[in-house]
Amino acid sequence: MEVPEGYKEMMIMVFSVHAKKPADVRDKYEGYLNSLLTDQERQSEYSTVRLQAFQMADANNDGVLDEAEWGTYCERMASWQDEMFGGHNEYSQEQIKHIFDQISKNSGSITKEAFIHNM
Repeated sequence: MEVPEGYKEMMIMVFSVHAKKPADVRDKYEGYLNSLLTDQERQSEYSTVRLQAFQMADANNDGVLDEAEWGTYCERMASWQDEMFGGHNEYSQEQIKHIFDQISKNSGSITKEAFIHNM
């Protein structure tokens, strides 16, 4: 299986930002992610949170997120992470755009299908 161009760089960036969180926040977040591997109820909960954030960010209800809507999605997920773990990944606008470009494959929008695939 071929890794899409830019994906490796995106993941390195994501992990480097994650590593900058305070240890207690990072530990809570990683514990939650580990529980997703085996807890179907938690998997469903997480999928619901992310899909609701996608739908709320889709301001024009066209089923895709443009770059501005993606920024809104990221803000909503940061708020959720603050509530759940006491902190969130502190991405720069450039990093948010990089993730958007990677998921959208530089098409200018993220479809719900691409979003689900990259969850």
